[in-house]
Amino acid sequence: MKRLVQVLMLLVLIAVLAISPVTNANDAFPRKTVEFIVPWAAGGGVDTLMRAIAAVFPKYANNEQMIIKNVPGGGGAIGFNEAAKARPDGYTLTSGTTPLITK
Repeated sequence: MKRLVQVLMLLVLIAVLAISPVTNANDAFPRKTVEFIVPWAAGGGVDTLMRAIAAVFPKYANNEQMIIKNVPGGGGAIGFNEAAKARPDGYTLTSGTTPLITK
């Protein structure tokens, strides 16, 4: 029984040590301007929605701004291509539609 308690205590200690760096690694996000690429022309549904979100974004995102960038053409392919080539740091976002996912 004593051996079982020692093993359980060791497992708990390992679990606590394994979890602690995760809680300390939470940096504030975002730390710079977020760019949202809308792969269609200005004035569409996604553009209107994202501009409304961008207006309140600083309130919830450490006073950082969200830039809306319209990249129309090719049925959205040009904008999606630009988003795919963006640096994978989480500061460039885009949006898709259901037909793109289901085809």
